[in-house]
Amino acid sequence: MELTLIFLRETPPRGICFRVPGAFHHARWMLKLLNVLKLCLFQDQFHLSKHECTACSEFSLFVTLVYVKAWMSCTSSCDAPANDLGLIQQLANYRTTLQAVADTGLHALGRHLCYLGQELVPLAMFSDAVRTETRSRMASHLLNSEHLEQTAERSVKYTDKVDDLSDKTLHYFIGPASEFFFHALHIDMTFLSVSAEQWPEQNS
Repeated sequence: MELTLIFLRETPPRGICFRVPGAFHHARWMLKLLNVLKLCLFQDQFHLSKHECTACSEFSLFVTLVYVKAWMSCTSSCDAPANDLGLIQQLANYRTTLQAVADTGLHALGRHLCYLGQELVPLAMFSDAVRTETRSRMASHLLNSEHLEQTAERSVKYTDKVDDLSDKTLHYFIGPASEFFFHALHIDMTFLSVSAEQWPEQNS
């Protein structure tokens, strides 16, 4: 977060300071992110080619404008479906800035959308980050799930060529398998029949 603020020409609350880069390993994505931000900030002290300077700048822009928000908000499982869908939409919009970076991000994220699958997307109903209207639509969709198309797919894969997820809302991902979430966790579903605004008052 501090490196992001510094990159955006802001001063973090603790002031501007830089840590010595740690051990590098290909399995540690976050370390690459930190080091590239530092490379970009100190590029005048390195002998970088024009291509390397451009690549560092493009990667740093992606990190600060898109990735850091997703990274910092990923700790709540209830927020995960909304965060994943929001990241898809943000990456789709980022195509107007850097299409190659956005397409690469969408391709990678498209393999990790378990929270948008029918069984886990109901988590979003317990998220304060999701609008009341959206939660109500999810509940309505779930209560009428017997009319929804049966599918063997337990997960979601992103593809804008077949089904562009960037223009969808969370209720789109509710399906017949969504009831399994409540059954597996022994959650009383009766609260779904009332307005989402009244859910906090329901014992269920």
